[in-house]
Amino acid sequence: MQTEQTDIGGGIDMTKPPNTEHDKGLKYFMTLQQNELFLKEGSHRLILKNRELGKEDERDIIYDIDTLVLKNSKGKNVGYVIFCENLTEKYKLQEKLQSMEKLSLAGQLAAGAAHEIKNPLASIRGFVQLLQESFHKNDKRREYTKIIIEEVDRLNELVRELLFIAKPSPDVKTRGNINKTVDDTILVVNSKAIMNDVVIHRESSEVPEIIFNPEHMKQVFLNLMNNAIDAMPKGGNLFVRSFHKDNRIHIEIQDEGCGIKPEHIDRLFEPFFTTKEDGTGLGLPITKKIIQNHSGEIQVKSKPGKGSCFTVLLPTM
Repeated sequence: MQTEQTDIGGGIDMTKPPNTEHDKGLKYFMTLQQNELFLKEGSHRLILKNRELGKEDERDIIYDIDTLVLKNSKGKNVGYVIFCENLTEKYKLQEKLQSMEKLSLAGQLAAGAAHEIKNPLASIRGFVQLLQESFHKNDKRREYTKIIIEEVDRLNELVRELLFIAKPSPDVKTRGNINKTVDDTILVVNSKAIMNDVVIHRESSEVPEIIFNPEHMKQVFLNLMNNAIDAMPKGGNLFVRSFHKDNRIHIEIQDEGCGIKPEHIDRLFEPFFTTKEDGTGLGLPITKKIIQNHSGEIQVKSKPGKGSCFTVLLPTM
């Protein structure tokens, strides 16, 4: 049987009552003008478009539907047997495996090349600094050497990120208060926020101590706060909240920036995926890896034109 793929906005598991949101959504579309599609013998691929239903933060729901037409001895249709399977989790698992493969490949590339790149960069930077010092302070060539040094530093940062993926620094964890790490990170990014007319609002409540790596988690918050500031080139408010709920510490970093396109949400943590002109696409994959090393989770909610909220969830049990 030939498989047809149709984006009609919904799907229903007909082997059980439509109790879930997704099943109700497809049942709704079935009551419209889609009945002929379901009653056509063969295999059909249906996609429930959540964004069309106003659910911008949710992924599309994918169904495979097989229809068998029952006929009597005269060849007249007397009924239908319809099998429906929700493939969404299967596709999510495939995407997760692909992302892990990309991260593994990035690590292998980094292990093989990073050290070879890092040593020449150190030499280039050192000699350019010596060259810069030989120029008079009003010499325009000092500006050129300054640019070279900045670009070398940018490459060094990329190498550092690649090396982290390939071989993370020792994961030394200690018991402490994550609020202190969040507050320390705010002190680091505050000058950048001021330069970009961004006001940081800190909201925190008492949270239990947990076992974590302060330096690694500081890197997580640096990545998320810097991204939030970058998302507001015209200024705005950055809200940093932390609280304890359901045996997990929640750290929310919310901006009032441009937001993230719905089609980009699922790709945010893919290695090398970036929407920034000068981005490396490694900051968020590293962020997610660190959080997973702490048995945690990161969630994203975003609305284009209104801003984004990244939530780090760390277990307390």
